[in-house]
Amino acid sequence: MRSPKSESKDSRRNAESRRSITISPTSWTVLLIIGPLFLAFAFALIHYLLFRTLSNTPVDLIPLQQSLITTLSLILASAFRLSLVGSIGLSFAQHLWRVLRQEALPLYRIEQLFTVRSKALVLTNVGVLWTAPLLFSMAVYLWLLEVAVVYPPGALTVVTQSYASTENVTMAVLNKAVPDDLDPFADNSAEVYALATELTPFLNPEGVFYQYSRPLRSLSSLSRSVMSSGRIVDLPAPRGENSSYHLEFRAPQLVCTESVRNTTNVTAADPRPIDTTVFSTTWNNNDSFTLSQERFLGWFFPDSTQDTVARISEVRTLSCQPQSALYDLNISYVKGVQQSSYSIKDVQPFGLEDNGCFFVTNPPESTPASCNTNATTGSMFAVANISLATLKRTLESWNEFAPLDAMLQNMQYNYSVSNTLTSLPAGEFVLENGTAVPLLTIQELPSDAASSPARGLPLPSIPLQDSIFNTLRFNTTSTTPSSLAGQDTSTIPHNGDSTSFDPRTQLAITTPALNALLSNLSISMLSLDLWHEELSVTSTQARATYVFGNQVAFWLPYGLSLGIAVAYVALGMRALMGNGGPVVDGGFLQVMVSTRGRTGLEGAVRADMDCADRGGMGMGTGSCGLSEETLKMRVRYGEVVGVRDVDMYMGMDVDGKRMGKDSGRLVAFGTVDETESLTVRRGGSRGGDAQA
Repeated sequence: MRSPKSESKDSRRNAESRRSITISPTSWTVLLIIGPLFLAFAFALIHYLLFRTLSNTPVDLIPLQQSLITTLSLILASAFRLSLVGSIGLSFAQHLWRVLRQEALPLYRIEQLFTVRSKALVLTNVGVLWTAPLLFSMAVYLWLLEVAVVYPPGALTVVTQSYASTENVTMAVLNKAVPDDLDPFADNSAEVYALATELTPFLNPEGVFYQYSRPLRSLSSLSRSVMSSGRIVDLPAPRGENSSYHLEFRAPQLVCTESVRNTTNVTAADPRPIDTTVFSTTWNNNDSFTLSQERFLGWFFPDSTQDTVARISEVRTLSCQPQSALYDLNISYVKGVQQSSYSIKDVQPFGLEDNGCFFVTNPPESTPASCNTNATTGSMFAVANISLATLKRTLESWNEFAPLDAMLQNMQYNYSVSNTLTSLPAGEFVLENGTAVPLLTIQELPSDAASSPARGLPLPSIPLQDSIFNTLRFNTTSTTPSSLAGQDTSTIPHNGDSTSFDPRTQLAITTPALNALLSNLSISMLSLDLWHEELSVTSTQARATYVFGNQVAFWLPYGLSLGIAVAYVALGMRALMGNGGPVVDGGFLQVMVSTRGRTGLEGAVRADMDCADRGGMGMGTGSCGLSEETLKMRVRYGEVVGVRDVDMYMGMDVDGKRMGKDSGRLVAFGTVDETESLTVRRGGSRGGDAQA
C-alpha cells in the first residue's frame, strides 16, 4: 500500500500539471481578438486570389456557374466583415470597461455606450461622442464596415472580349498558278480555263491548239452586276461572323492618258440634219480602251461663197492601256459585315500572249518564248511550237486578262445626235491663225428622234446607262441634257423620268473610276469559287469574360478596414492589459440587474424592478420602469466600500479572482459614494473586472 505522504505528493504533482496546461482567460481573449484579425486578412487574400485567377478567363471555361462565383464572392466579403466585427467587438468591450473604471457616468450614458454598436440612432447623440470619442469612432467604424464590404465583390465584372484564333481553311483564291504537272493533252478546263472560255482544242497527231475566245458567261454577268452596284459582292465568311484572311493575286489595271482638243469639220452647206457620233467607247481586245466624246461649239462659213460650213467641236479622248498589278488583299468580317482593303504594287506591262497557242507532241529543244498564230503553211497547226512553260504562262495571262475583257466589253457604246445649223449666235471662236470668227448655234437632237415617229418609248437598256458611271441614274426629276438647253424638246422621246440619256454629261468615266471598278470586279471573282487553296484564317469570337479591372474598389475598402482594425485592436489590447483581466460583451443593464448586493444602486434597482414585477414596464423609462432618478445616478465600476453584509456572487475581488460570500474586498458597480476608483497596486497588479 502507498503511504498517505506519497499520495499527497502525487496529488500535488497532478494539480501542478493541470495548471501548467491551463490557458488563462486573458490568453483566450487575446487569441479571440487577434485571431479574427488574421482570419479577415486571410479571407481578403483568398478573395483576391479568386479574382486574380478568374481575371481574363472566359466565363464558359469556368466549371462553376456565374451565379455561384457571385455567391462565393459575397460569402468571402461577409466572412471578412464578420471576422473584423468579432475582433473589434471584443476590443470595444475591453476599452469600454476601461472607461467605466476611470470615471463615473450616468446609468443612461453607460447603457448608450453598451448599445451604440447595435443601435445606429445612438450615434446621433452628441453626448456619446463627447463622453467617449474613441468608443464612438469604433462604433462608427463597425457601421461603415457594413458599407465597405459591398464594394470588393463588384471589382470582378463580366465583359465581352474578343478572342482570336488562327487556322488553315480551304478557301477560294484568284488566278491560281497553272499546276506544274499540267498535261496539255488532257481536259484541263476545270483548272486552266477557269475564267476564259476556249474553243474546243484541235487535236491531231502533231499536237494540240489552245485558243482564248471570251470571258466566262458568269464572269460577264458578274461584271454587269458590279458595274451596277459599284461594290464588291458579298462573300461567305470562312469562320463565323468575325473573321479575316489575306491573299495575293495578280489582276488587271489601266494606265490612261487624257487629251482635249478642238476640231474643225468642213462640209458642204446643207440645211438638212446630219447624224454625228458624239460619244464612243471602244475596246480592241488586247490593245487599248478608248473613250471619245465630242461637244459642238458652233459653226461658221469658212469663205465668202458660203458653199461650205465649218463645224467647231471640242473632243475629249481617254486612252487606256492594260497593266498587270499585284494585289495585296485583306478581307474581314465584323459582326457579319464584310470589309475589304487592298494595296496595289508591282504594276507592269500586261504581256498578254496571242489568242492561240500550239503545243506539239514532242517539242524540239529550241522553242520560241511566245505564242504565234501566224501560220506559214496551209495547216493551222503549222505554227511556232512552244514549250510547256510558255504554255503555262500563256494560260495564266488569259485568266488574268478575262475580267478586263468582261468589263470593257460591257462598256462599249456609241451615241449619235442629229445636228442642225441655226442662225442663233453662239459667241466667238479664235482659229489657229489667230482670227476670231463669230459662231452660230448647232442644234442637237438624239438621232433616233428624227427617225422614230413614236414618242415616249424608252431607249434600249445598256450597261453604261445603269452603271455607277451614270451620275443621274437615281435622279427622280425630269432633266434636260445641257446640250439641249434652251431648245424645243417636245419632239424628243422620254426615257422613264429623264428627258434623254446623254453620256457626255451624265457619265463620269475617269481613270480612278475605271480602276476602282476593275478592283471591285477582280475581288468579286472570289464568289465564282473557281480555284482553291489553304489560307490562314483568323477568326474572332466575342466571349463573356471575367475581368478584375477596378482593383481600387477591391483594395481600398479591404485595406482601410484592415488598417483601422489594427489600430483599434492595439487599443483593445492596451485596455485589456490595463484592466488586469478580460471582459465579455453584453448590455450594461443586463450586467447590472444580475448583480446582487446591498448597495444604494442595488436598492434603487430593486425598487424599480418590484414595480415591473407588479405588471409595469421594465428596463425602460416611464411608469414602473427604471426611474429617471435611477438612470441619472452616477455610478462607476470600482471597489465597494462602506457596505455591510454584502451577498455578492457575481463579483470579483480586487485581484481579479471570483469571490463568494464574505470573501473580503469587492469590486462591482456602485454609486460614487459607495465605491472607490481602482488603482494600481504595488507590485504591478491591477484590480479585476466583473464578468458580464
